[in-house]
Amino acid sequence: MCGAPRTEGQARSGVSRADERLVERALSRADDALRRGRTERALSLLEASARRVPRDARAPLRFCEIAVPESDATVTARVDGSDTLARDAARCASLLEALTGSTDPLDTHVAELLAWSRALLGDRGPALARVARHPLDERDVAPLRRLATLAVVDGDANEAAIALTLARRVRPHDLELLEDLAAIELSRGNAASAVTLFRAIVAARPGDRDAMHDLAGACLQAGENTAAVRYLEQLARDQPDRASAWIDLARARIELGDVAGASSDAQRALALADPGDASAAIVLGEALRLSGDVDGARRAYEEALRREPSSALARRALASIDASR
Repeated sequence: MCGAPRTEGQARSGVSRADERLVERALSRADDALRRGRTERALSLLEASARRVPRDARAPLRFCEIAVPESDATVTARVDGSDTLARDAARCASLLEALTGSTDPLDTHVAELLAWSRALLGDRGPALARVARHPLDERDVAPLRRLATLAVVDGDANEAAIALTLARRVRPHDLELLEDLAAIELSRGNAASAVTLFRAIVAARPGDRDAMHDLAGACLQAGENTAAVRYLEQLARDQPDRASAWIDLARARIELGDVAGASSDAQRALALADPGDASAAIVLGEALRLSGDVDGARRAYEEALRREPSSALARRALASIDASR
């Protein structure tokens, strides 16, 4: 018998030898189009073959591997809102849905690509379920991170957390995973969980100021104000000439109820701040007003407007002082 041998899956699928040859010609012509840089031509040939011989998995699988490969580049295109990607993912899903249940040896690959194309279209449940059904290993980490990114893009923090939590089972000490999951937990309102994750990051990277700043912010959201102040005090000591460090500390002291300490930190920040930055003056005004020094607060807010005349916060604060007199 001439030509490529028929696989067991093709035989069971009832694909005739004539149809096999048609598919083989389409695959060959598509590869030739790809070599010449004509990707859309290749996809059109494969799609036409898949529609004509719907029980042969080779053309639709090749179509999907070219159009929507499971890669970081594909995720980036999805993040960027690519209309072409959305169209091709829908085409891929349509072709693969026609194959479901019709091929045995290729069933797993068909199901994987179908789940991926649906994930690109916003339905990540099947892809997550497929990963969760088997013992996780290193090969699952990249796909799970991609699913988490897609979930974040679609505003589904819960699915993002599920994907990253599964990935952590394989890499429990991966700091990038910890950072991503901590940020997701904050967005879900799980500040206490985020604090635990950020503490693990700070313990692993004790000199990382950004991580400590994130930890302090999570502590504030979790109501751990004393801990937040302690972390921010350390950051301010490490960066005594950085105005933002003292501003953050002053804000945390306000949350703690230490308005005297907040005033002192805000005054120090004001001396260090850029001439056009009103942040330190606004925080100083808030601290002074809470302490009962309304005149001092007014002067601070006026200073904020002098530095940044467009500051709506300073204008509203002054209007509130005037209204309360």
